[in-house]
Amino acid sequence: MARLKKLNIPNFHDKSINGLEIVDDSNLILYINSSKIIFMNVKHVRFDDFRMGNIILSMDIYVLEDIKPFKNEILYLLDIDINNLDFINAVKERIRKEELLFVSIQSSYGLKGYLLCKDIKIYD
Repeated sequence: MARLKKLNIPNFHDKSINGLEIVDDSNLILYINSSKIIFMNVKHVRFDDFRMGNIILSMDIYVLEDIKPFKNEILYLLDIDINNLDFINAVKERIRKEELLFVSIQSSYGLKGYLLCKDIKIYD
C-alpha cells in the first residue's frame, strides 16, 4: 500500500481565495481570507476555474512515498503524455525523496488545481 504523509496545515474549508500573486518567477502567494500561503520554489502549477469567490473544499499538502494514488492528478499537473516516462520518473523520484511537496486544492466553487513546490510558509 502506498504511504502518504499529509502535512498539518490550518483548515481552509469554506474559506475564499481572494488573490494570487507570482513573486520572483518561482514563488506563488495565495491570499485566503486573512491568511497568506507562500509556495516557494514552485516547479509546476496548474489552476483552473479562477472566479469571484473561489471557495475551498479542501487543501492538502502531501509528501508521497508512492505517487500511484495521485497518478492521474500528477499527469494533469505536468500536462504531459503518460509515455514521457523519463520525465515522470524524475518527478516521482523528487517527490519520493521529499524534495518536492504535492499540493491539492479542491473547490466548492471556483479555483481548483495542483502544484509541486519545494517548501510552504503559512501566515495566519
